[in-house]
Amino acid sequence: LLNIFFLLFKKNYKIFKKRKMLSKAKLTTMKYLKNEYDKLQNDPILSLGCTVGLVNNDIFHWKITLLGPVDTPYAGGLFILTADFPEKYPNVKPEVKFVNKIYHLNVSPSSGHICISILNSFKPKTPIVDVISGIFSLFYNQNPDSPYSSDMADEYRNKRGEFDKKAKEWTAKYASMNQ
Repeated sequence: LLNIFFLLFKKNYKIFKKRKMLSKAKLTTMKYLKNEYDKLQNDPILSLGCTVGLVNNDIFHWKITLLGPVDTPYAGGLFILTADFPEKYPNVKPEVKFVNKIYHLNVSPSSGHICISILNSFKPKTPIVDVISGIFSLFYNQNPDSPYSSDMADEYRNKRGEFDKKAKEWTAKYASMNQ
């Protein structure tokens, strides 16, 4: 009977110890994210038409809105993104994607995933404000060398007027502030 008790205690102690370690890692990530979130609230990017908020007060899930800049096909659009941070952030990249559809070379039309070097070659300790700034810069500087669709890249390179027209149409249809 004593042996059974000892075996159960040993097994439960290992489970408890593992949970405690995960909790410590999660707590560290939460503190890191809170610090980044607080710094972001005073960052100049917010003056460019960007907002950042928590989804359901969860520090691991953020909602980001970007206003489409004037002089781009995205002007007048309100683009919504989500940023989901893993427990091992900042050592593991966040998943950042568009919620509403956008006609853009570097964004998947079906999933909203973004093809951008700062995420593709993510380095630990990269501030999230740099990721957001990089995404915002894609409104101005699309990268035809790293497209989600080769057809879109061809259209962008060879029929830019048609590409911009579609981007404006999608902006009006999927990112209108009147929706």
